[in-house]
Amino acid sequence: MTDYSMEESIARCILVTLLGYSWTGRHALTFHAFVLQFGKRGWNRSDFDRGIRFAAQRRWVEVSFPTSFRLTEAGFAEASKITGEKAGGDQHVQGERRGLSS
Repeated sequence: MTDYSMEESIARCILVTLLGYSWTGRHALTFHAFVLQFGKRGWNRSDFDRGIRFAAQRRWVEVSFPTSFRLTEAGFAEASKITGEKAGGDQHVQGERRGLSS
């Protein structure tokens, strides 16, 4: 398993979550709606903020502050790569919050 920074692990979880809900670049998603879904996986808003910043820096998501974001083509490709490589594997990609501090 590759060691990622916490921010990258969270960003990857965001990507996979977006892919799982079939949210692609065609539609923007509000932060509020996503954080509600993200929270069901044991993450909190500060985790989301860290991960979305990392994803935006990598151009995996396009952010329209302060309210919404969308998955980019690069983000879709990365999420697809993650799900292909990590099927049944990485705890962060699966979206479980284990031993993390905000």
